Amino acid sequence: MTSTYKGQTNLDDLKRELELDEHCVPVEDLYSRMKCDSVKGLTSTQAQSNYERDGSNTLTPPKTTPEWVKFCHQLVGGFSMFLWVVPSFVTWPTQLNIAKILMFSKLTLKAEQLTVGDLVEVKFGDRIPSDIRILEARQFKADNSSLTGESEPQSRSPEFTNDNPLETKNLAFFSTNVVEDTARGIVINIREDNTVMGRITGLASGLETGETPIAREIEHFIHIITGVAVFLGVSFFLIALGLGYNWLEAVIFLIGIIVANVPEGLLATVTVCLTLTAKRMAKKNCLVKNLEAVETLGSTSTICSDKTGTS
Repeated sequence: MTSTYKGQTNLDDLKRELELDEHCVPVEDLYSRMKCDSVKGLTSTQAQSNYERDGSNTLTPPKTTPEWVKFCHQLVGGFSMFLWVVPSFVTWPTQLNIAKILMFSKLTLKAEQLTVGDLVEVKFGDRIPSDIRILEARQFKADNSSLTGESEPQSRSPEFTNDNPLETKNLAFFSTNVVEDTARGIVINIREDNTVMGRITGLASGLETGETPIAREIEHFIHIITGVAVFLGVSFFLIALGLGYNWLEAVIFLIGIIVANVPEGLLATVTVCLTLTAKRMAKKNCLVKNLEAVETLGSTSTICSDKTGTS
């Protein structure tokens, strides 16, 4: 119930954030709002002022776990750490450019240099650098599959056709690709906090990922076996001292009992089993990105996928 409620809250927040009106206001009012001339575009002073106000037109990458952290997690996590530490007492051993119209001149700038109110021109092969309101277009089409999942290119024109900003034809969105003809438009949103794609990316990257059941069970088992091993080791250490053995021999008893209770093959066995399962799934065109997610598939009753087939 908690995750469902949270997911619904995020969806409601996204819908609320997507209540744009730039696609339905008259073009003249939009020019006035952006303080932009229909032919000249922004002046150099206005462009610089907007750039200082809104910042660079870049999308902040979602937070990811560094590769070295993943490596260290596999190297010293769980049983791996146990097998590293205990035997040591025995052996001692990884630019987009866009045309911009400014003061009667057409410039070619980096996408991150665009600001709200700039007039831009995009053509076949370009990636749209920001959310733009289409002002002029003829047989212009954009590929929105990365945003909406639509497999067919969507036509775009200056006409306002729908109150929903995702459905209207006079908006083109950041990161979508131009697949046909040329269009001229005005920048209405930039950066990750304002563009439609940026908001969706922010919600997706903000999701919390919990441990899988197999990870929880293995961690629980590690705690139990560690406690048992330490208890038996300390017990034999004390017994050895009580029987008159010197402290070095007693320590050897301690280490030997602890090492003997460590299931060294568990980590390799679990990894091999999950890898073999993932390999069999790959033969059925199912790519597994996280091996620990394989074991939950047996209890799955419904799989949701988009139009491209990804889940």
